[in-house]
Amino acid sequence: PTAPTAPTGAAAVTTPPARLVPLPPPLADALYSQWTTTESAYVEGLRRCFALLRQERAMGLAHFVDVKSAFTHFLRRPDGKMTTVRAFQSAFNDVDMDHRRDPRTKGELLVRADELRDALWDVCDAKLEEAVEERGKIVADSWVSDHAAVAAGHYTAVVQLELDRFAATHAMLTDYYAARRGEALDEGGPAGVTPPPDVVRGGDGAEPGPLPVPDP
Repeated sequence: PTAPTAPTGAAAVTTPPARLVPLPPPLADALYSQWTTTESAYVEGLRRCFALLRQERAMGLAHFVDVKSAFTHFLRRPDGKMTTVRAFQSAFNDVDMDHRRDPRTKGELLVRADELRDALWDVCDAKLEEAVEERGKIVADSWVSDHAAVAAGHYTAVVQLELDRFAATHAMLTDYYAARRGEALDEGGPAGVTPPPDVVRGGDGAEPGPLPVPDP
């Protein structure tokens, strides 16, 4: 007679999973304390970051309102063009109609018109210089770039909070299931769990991330 073959597929014999053991109460309390501390630090850190982002948004709105208002006043600033034109018009109207037919008077009026033109061009040139200077101030203003960098730093801090929370949760769950399987826990932390990268300071994760822990 031939030997029976080993069953395959659904009839195959599987290795039963390792039996889970209950957690010792001190270890359960320690894991619970670790989890609550991690979650509290995570939530408090998000609150601080979002509060700073709201502050940056409010500062940005106020800044742009001030810039718009100041630029509007700059565009509407008075100049001497109308005063010069009115003075020319008044002097022109003072010339008697009969004298205006005199060639010498005509020449004088043409000279005054040229002087008026030159005076108006002087005003325009002066305003152009002021406009170029104002544009240079606006271009050189680094407020937007500076505060954009600050806002980017706040968003980077949010990413750091997520990384720190993930690493802490990974370490806690690794210890939890190792303890449920009856394995001894390493005092230096579970093996295979790497610290999160420090995206705020640009480190490699050797140092702990800047997770803001609330004051007790």
